[in-house]
Amino acid sequence: MQQAIGKEAFGKPGIEPRWTHSNKTGIGTAYSASSHLWFTIWNGIITEVYYPTVDRPQLRDLQHLVTDGKTFLHEEKRDLTVVTERISDHALGYRVVNTDPEGRYTLTKEIIGDPHLPCLLQRTTLKGKNKKFLPELKLFALCAPHLEIGGAGNHGYVVVANGQRILMATKGSRWMAVAATVPFSHVSCGFVGASDGWTDLHEDFKMDWEFDRASNGNVAPGFQNVEIGNEQISLGSTDTDYKRLVWAVCSLGIRMVGIQVGIRRSRTGDRDLGCTRSDLSFLRYLAARNQHRNNDRNLFDGLSHSKHPESRCPGNQSQTQRVDTLY
Repeated sequence: MQQAIGKEAFGKPGIEPRWTHSNKTGIGTAYSASSHLWFTIWNGIITEVYYPTVDRPQLRDLQHLVTDGKTFLHEEKRDLTVVTERISDHALGYRVVNTDPEGRYTLTKEIIGDPHLPCLLQRTTLKGKNKKFLPELKLFALCAPHLEIGGAGNHGYVVVANGQRILMATKGSRWMAVAATVPFSHVSCGFVGASDGWTDLHEDFKMDWEFDRASNGNVAPGFQNVEIGNEQISLGSTDTDYKRLVWAVCSLGIRMVGIQVGIRRSRTGDRDLGCTRSDLSFLRYLAARNQHRNNDRNLFDGLSHSKHPESRCPGNQSQTQRVDTLY
């Protein structure tokens, strides 16, 4: 594995970092008690990812951007119609269907936590009825690391492992990696509000900038896939050797199906709880069990980040959405 040697992004350190919206559609974690990773969802995207305890967010958000390269740029959380549901009655994982307002395409995501590794898995499928229109679409992903509970002082860069480019972020002794089963055609690490992917695409609907690193600021690594259709994104966080994290993320391409089987099997060990498929008692038990395993007493209190200096994003406002919510 080696770090890419190339251009540093301009615009350091980026705009003042802000946290995402405090409203949540759902909270998630793995079915296994060996996981130490939690996540939240709001308006069709992954918002905070917490590791190694529920009061330590390491990510602001992870979302897709969709464009035809000519006439429009759609941001998942702002421009698409959202429907959210649980992937199982017995797990805190989600299926999110984000639809173009004109009905031209649908972005479906299944989001679950890996039960044995500090990784979050997202399987994304892009479909459309118009066979001529669909190939014109380009799918991007944009990640906003806020390692060690803050967006300032983060370092983003590109590494190559086993022939695959991976986006990395680090701050102090904390690392984060983002990889996908579909290879990246373009990758870049920029500073938010100056050289990040959203700013780049907003200009002409094309990814014109490719920077190998953005050091010591509010950074936003992003990528474009070689092809669209079905991909799996893995996002992992750790406080150990970053090489272990990279290889763990690289090995996750075949884990999604196995984890979904494990979710079904895990239910058999909890039948004595008296839960039915129509109530939330099992899910409350699961959240409480995963909270207790690390002695985290404020499972839901930390979700709004009221105790952190980067408390709110003033530009976030309530939006109408169609959501089947967990709570």
